[in-house]
Amino acid sequence: MSEARILIAQNDIQNNYDRIVDKIDHAKRVFKDSPYNHAQCNSILGDIYRLSGKYKEADKIYNEAAKIFTDNLYLSEIGITWYKIAQNHSQSGNKKEALKALNTAIYYDRCAENSMALGADYYIKAVILLKGSPSDFERDEEKKA
Repeated sequence: MSEARILIAQNDIQNNYDRIVDKIDHAKRVFKDSPYNHAQCNSILGDIYRLSGKYKEADKIYNEAAKIFTDNLYLSEIGITWYKIAQNHSQSGNKKEALKALNTAIYYDRCAENSMALGADYYIKAVILLKGSPSDFERDEEKKA
C-alpha cells in the first residue's frame, strides 16, 4: 500500500498504473481477513481510478471501502472516504451527488470529532458550490461553508 501511495504522491500513476493496481490487488488478498487494511486498499484503488479519470470505477470501490469502514465502525475513516466520494463526483461533474456525499462526510467527521477533516469538508463544500454557474442559493451556502 505504501508504494502505491508514494507513486500517487509523485503523480506517476499513468506510467505505473498496471503495477500499482497489481500491488493493491495483491495487498487486498493479503489483507482479506483484516477489514481495516482491506478497506484502505480499496480507498487507494479508488484514488488511482479517480486520478486516472475512471470515475465510475472509483465510485464503486470507494463505496465498498465506506461500507467496510461503516460495518466495522472505523468512524474517522468513514468521513474521509465520503470526502473522497464527494471529490470523485465533483471531478466527474456531478455537483448534486458531490454535495450529498460531502454532507455524509460532514456527519461522520462530526461524530468522530475530527475538526481537521471538518475544516477540509467545509472548504471543499464552498469550492463545489461555486462550480459552474452557481445559483444565488449556492452562493449563500458557499458563504456559510
